[in-house]
Amino acid sequence: MTELVTSAEMQAIERDAIASGEVTGIGLMETAGRGVVGEILRRWPEFSEGAHSVTVLCGPGNNGGDGYVIARLLRTRGWRVRVLGMGEAGAMPPDAHANRERWQTMGEVEPLNLEVLREGPESDLYIDAIFGTGLTRAPEGDLLDLLRHFAGRGGAHYATRLVAVDAPSGLDLDTGRMLAGGKAEPSSATVPLCALTVTFEVPKVGHFLAEGPACCGRIAV
Repeated sequence: MTELVTSAEMQAIERDAIASGEVTGIGLMETAGRGVVGEILRRWPEFSEGAHSVTVLCGPGNNGGDGYVIARLLRTRGWRVRVLGMGEAGAMPPDAHANRERWQTMGEVEPLNLEVLREGPESDLYIDAIFGTGLTRAPEGDLLDLLRHFAGRGGAHYATRLVAVDAPSGLDLDTGRMLAGGKAEPSSATVPLCALTVTFEVPKVGHFLAEGPACCGRIAV
């Protein structure tokens, strides 16, 4: 039987690993980014050769830090990479901030909102690295509009080309539902439908509960 953990348990595993001195936070991000790129190439072997395009959506925390690593790794493979980032760089956790700065030696970071997304060209692939296990409250405002856009067009467009880092943003990894107004509500209208979700170390409970399976698509650990 596959072990499942809660968000809090996964965060404790990461803290203990870093405290042991055997790994660093930035090292874990690098490993996560390499893992996502590897799973993308396994899922879409046609992407192994040639110059493809990707839009990477990066949140303000460590999930976003993973996204900046993925952007950098795909750029080094010759991909055309567009990055949309949320929040001020200086307010990010140190490791995520460092990876944002590494990316910015290669390309720019555009604001993460629906208007900016629509201004750019369509991509072969989209990476959702906005929120992972650190989600504590429902998305709102511009971010909610963006997620509704991905969810609303998911069946016809994004669902075949969207990759989530740890979880589709907005999905509570303890319940498999979207949290809104302090209570669980169906997530089908606001959580993006993904072709692939790449999670780390062990799967989380919410990947397999409620709307989790439908939103996550294929789950790779």
